[in-house]
Amino acid sequence: MNLEVHCHIGLNIGDVALGAMGRGVNTAVGEAVNVTFRIESLTRKLQVPVLAGAPFLNGWPEGLQLYQNAGIHPVKGQPDPVEVYSLIDVPTMSF
Repeated sequence: MNLEVHCHIGLNIGDVALGAMGRGVNTAVGEAVNVTFRIESLTRKLQVPVLAGAPFLNGWPEGLQLYQNAGIHPVKGQPDPVEVYSLIDVPTMSF
């Protein structure tokens, strides 16, 4: 069998509120969650599997060696565009 699995990942850091939203379902809400969701959406537009927001890499110089700047992009619901970085070497696996 030759099966390919594609996933898209958005990484970001920020303040969130965590809690139960009813019936035992826990979730995170807040602007950082919204921006992370928008960063994940950018992976399709930029055709890369993993994008990280600039806050994810701030203060992590070793991490900057793993990512390359993918530009500053407007995202829905945010007044300012966000700077994102794509993971340089993403391993591929076939099943």
